[in-house]
Amino acid sequence: MEIHPKAAESINKKANEFLSLIESRELGYVTSIAAGLVNIESKRMFSQEGVGIFHLDGDKWIGLNNDNVGKYGELIKKILANKEISSIVSFFSLKDICITWLFNSYLKKEERTLIQYLKDKISNGIGNYQIFCRVENLKINKNFNIGPVQFSSYSSEQLDVLLSFLNSEKHNDLIKFAKQRFENITVVTSLVEGVEIIKAREIVNMRCALAVNILKIFSPTLINTYTQCDFDLDFLLKGDSKSGQMAIKCSKEGEPLIASIHLNRKTHEILEIDEEYLDFMKERRMDLFNNFLNKPKKTELYQLIIKTINLLGMALSIDNLHLRIINLFTISEFLLLKGNDVPILDSLKKYFPILVSSDKKERHEIKKILTNLYSIRSAAIHHGEYKDFQHQDLIKFQEYLFSMIKMLISLSESYDTKDEVLKEIDESIASVHWLPRKWDSQL
Repeated sequence: MEIHPKAAESINKKANEFLSLIESRELGYVTSIAAGLVNIESKRMFSQEGVGIFHLDGDKWIGLNNDNVGKYGELIKKILANKEISSIVSFFSLKDICITWLFNSYLKKEERTLIQYLKDKISNGIGNYQIFCRVENLKINKNFNIGPVQFSSYSSEQLDVLLSFLNSEKHNDLIKFAKQRFENITVVTSLVEGVEIIKAREIVNMRCALAVNILKIFSPTLINTYTQCDFDLDFLLKGDSKSGQMAIKCSKEGEPLIASIHLNRKTHEILEIDEEYLDFMKERRMDLFNNFLNKPKKTELYQLIIKTINLLGMALSIDNLHLRIINLFTISEFLLLKGNDVPILDSLKKYFPILVSSDKKERHEIKKILTNLYSIRSAAIHHGEYKDFQHQDLIKFQEYLFSMIKMLISLSESYDTKDEVLKEIDESIASVHWLPRKWDSQL
């Protein structure tokens, strides 16, 4: 890990200044005010009331009071502003490393600068990690990829090969544990290189969540509201970022790290992906999504599309269709509204049809559906009233959003921001063109 000398000097200076904020307190100080302790680890006290972080040193506490804990967060943010660090180390690992350095430096037990200490600590954990995540309620008959994420199912023999670097006698319980949780279960996996393990989990969690959400918008729920979309990542169903995971450090020394698994919440509909279903996904342009993911950009429009995919995938998992409608309009609004003072429905009816269709009759139908469902959305939000609606309208709304995502993916090759796309539409309307001419081949 290489850090620019000026950046290292700045961080070290900030860290040394921070040492003066550490205070020493008698034993009774922390005991009397830390009524809401939620975690005790390595003799550090974390208070639920935000009292502070203290370390027990013999017969006294040393640490940061409530005011200075916030300033400690600023130190972490300053360090993470350095891309050489933030690209390989997670926030959670960094805050633990830094607080240890602060306490040890205060006690004269550490002579290294913070940056040198960081380098030494981080280098020990840096590696290439293959992270495996269970997917509940999804059955696949053939392996396939969505971007950098592979969807697989491992037999007992395949798991034996995967874990063959482990000593079968020494790690028999670990191998047995892995088989219980990953044998013949749909798994998504991705490789991350040159990071520490918690950062690897964060990166893979985001990759896998995006891949699963893309799969959701290719699910039957998009075209049939009576079909439940119950498959999801184990850790999202559980609410625990490590649940249903196995991490393998890709080296001879590496060993799998397996987190706990939870039971299903209820009886679910299982989506089975066979050869025929893969052909169906191909027809609906999965290749467009794969190319999009494999050529990441730092543009506003690219990030907006990623956010849209994730939100649409989550919306399709909502069984309450009125709440789903609310969420679908939320997605449409942040995609197509230019500002907070713009009439919502007017903006949607202006931009939505042009992004989805070049057919005059279909555009009129889109406006009608938007009007109908927007009244359902408003009644639910403003009056808590769940009105009846045509399910076919919702199906078409979901399909149109899917089409809009595909259109935006195509446009992301030429445009960097949402405003550029909307401006193009404004100009085409002003010049009485039915569609921006350069988009003719996209629809």
